Amino acid sequence: MRRTARRGSLRSLVDALQIAEKRVAHGFDHGQSLRFVSLCQSLQNNAMVAAHSWIADKVSKTPGQAIQAVRDDEVIEDPKLRALAEFTRTTVISRGNPTQARLEAFVSAGYTEKNVLEIILALAVKTISNYSNHLLHTEVDARFESAAWPPKA
Repeated sequence: MRRTARRGSLRSLVDALQIAEKRVAHGFDHGQSLRFVSLCQSLQNNAMVAAHSWIADKVSKTPGQAIQAVRDDEVIEDPKLRALAEFTRTTVISRGNPTQARLEAFVSAGYTEKNVLEIILALAVKTISNYSNHLLHTEVDARFESAAWPPKA
């Protein structure tokens, strides 16, 4: 995949928005849930890591090892979920500028340009909510206390 703007990229982004809206209405899948845990962990937001970890476990039934690995910044056993979490984290850390090798590794794991755009969309949404939570010192909601996450110092 070339890292240049493609004619279909805007259409893909619109499609990704529509898919995201449907998923919110019908529940998250493993990938979407893990992507949100990864984003919030990378952005160091305790309240949102707790909420999305709980959702990933209880609603999406995301494998527990994958959730805990993201929370602890460890290796995920499932190669496809590992590629998703690693690329998501790389996208955050690189401020949206992952290397070509990282992009190719993500695509080689079975993902598409549309999945890349879904990560960017999720990052935009979670950046706004996480920054707001940081500024407002949002506490972990009582229903998510069982999934509380203390960020590493």
